[in-house]
Amino acid sequence: QPAGNNTTLGCKSVEIQSNQSPIGALDTVVSTGINVNVAGWAYDPDVAATGSINVMIYSNGVHLTTVPANRPREDVNEVYRRPKGSLSGYSMNIGWLPVGNHNVCVYAVNSLAGTNPLIGCKAVRVG
Repeated sequence: QPAGNNTTLGCKSVEIQSNQSPIGALDTVVSTGINVNVAGWAYDPDVAATGSINVMIYSNGVHLTTVPANRPREDVNEVYRRPKGSLSGYSMNIGWLPVGNHNVCVYAVNSLAGTNPLIGCKAVRVG
């Protein structure tokens, strides 16, 4: 034990937040003939900057696919003050939607227990 008295420098209360919801955006849903490209970004504050989360893509309420949000998005990193090189972008070409109108929605998959928030919906016409 060190000699002498311990000097109190001060105390502060802190709140540790855990299980924050993921955030993101559906930037574009673009149809070129029978192909639809879905792109945007998503990240979960509970995941280290070097990691990524998945997003689930739906059309008219039907799950189409799940893809990783693991592409560079420096614009997102700057706005949300994430470390340079953090990964949050996603892009998926979908070529199996039938001709007609579709409401494409994307959900960010929570890395911990909790809900998977809707991060956007856009209407698109295929064909």
